[in-house]
Amino acid sequence: MTKIPEFTSLSIWCRFMQNCRVRPLIYPREGDLHLAYPVPTVVNQGRDIDGLNDDIDGEVRPQGGGYDLGADEYDSCPDCSGIEVTLDKALFANGTTCECEADISMIIGTDVVVQTGATVTFKAPIVRIIPGFHAEDGAIVHIKQQ
Repeated sequence: MTKIPEFTSLSIWCRFMQNCRVRPLIYPREGDLHLAYPVPTVVNQGRDIDGLNDDIDGEVRPQGGGYDLGADEYDSCPDCSGIEVTLDKALFANGTTCECEADISMIIGTDVVVQTGATVTFKAPIVRIIPGFHAEDGAIVHIKQQ
């Protein structure tokens, strides 16, 4: 049986994850262990642990394409609809189907990733994609200008 690593501090966890040049957790010192944004080295990178069926919010694990590392399962479809939408630092996880809709315009910005096996539809009269958007091989992305 594989031993699950235990972390005594956020800095040790960050070194293990190799991804803490930015703060991935919202308010860790206050005990809020939710991800502030999807971290690719965390989302869908965990494994099934016998008897651990839900996260700190009581939501069923896994959500999306796999188990997330940490206390919270990240909501695989980010909030991406509204009147004018600018989408930055968003992860559309493997196995999810999401629809983002804007009444006027949508900007798909930096660090927006659609993982293999995810399907995303972006709908708006004006859709602008700027450098930093990435769709992995096997991802399905629909862009509908309407």
